[in-house]
Amino acid sequence: RDLRTSPTSNGDVVTDTTAMQTLAPHALRSHVVRKHYAPNSPHHVDRNEAAPSESPAVVPTMTAAPTDGPPAADPPPTDAPPSPSPPLCYDAHAFYYPWYGSRDVDGKWRHWNHPYLPHWEAEVTARYPKGRHDPDHGDLGASFYPVLGPYSSTSNATIDRHLEWFVRAGIGVLVFSWYPPHMADENGAPSDGLVPVLLDRMARTGVKLAFHSEPYDKRTEVTLRRDIQYIVDTYGEHPALYRAG
Repeated sequence: RDLRTSPTSNGDVVTDTTAMQTLAPHALRSHVVRKHYAPNSPHHVDRNEAAPSESPAVVPTMTAAPTDGPPAADPPPTDAPPSPSPPLCYDAHAFYYPWYGSRDVDGKWRHWNHPYLPHWEAEVTARYPKGRHDPDHGDLGASFYPVLGPYSSTSNATIDRHLEWFVRAGIGVLVFSWYPPHMADENGAPSDGLVPVLLDRMARTGVKLAFHSEPYDKRTEVTLRRDIQYIVDTYGEHPALYRAG
């Protein structure tokens, strides 16, 4: 089996801007595209501010509905008829982070409430507040407020809305930010169990799933090979898995 994975050395994602240019305009507004800093930090981007002219080469993650109920409606239609979706392009890949949790769906916030990230200079950090983002008061760990609110990545309605946006933008490959089973970063929860759900729902759309192996403690070339073998053995036969060539 030919399996395409997308590991990076430090978890940062650098990619061609083609995928960003193909995203639907309303979807772009809902994406987190920058690292997050404390409010009042010179590097913090207010969600109401325009993006700076120098855009980082980071493919944004998609947003979603807050519950398993009907997703929130898209912006009101204009007088012009909607444009048809372009064909799916399998050279257009968008990174997808499945680590968000909401109080309504998951019983607690995940990642929306991560700590304020310190400035790289200690004297600058000392001038700004410490603590965590507070989604209960509209303060999210995101540079822009999601169009659909602080969602749960485990919501089926969320997943379906994400895939709808992929299709409408013509993006053929969803690159799943992945940790091995029972592992997660310090602000999230294990998400390998979400992969079968995504694959089954993606099979209805034509969008394919590739894996981005996130860095974790004591990861080596030996453990990475084991992880890839797990992916091949567990998901290698699924029709929605992305295959190169």
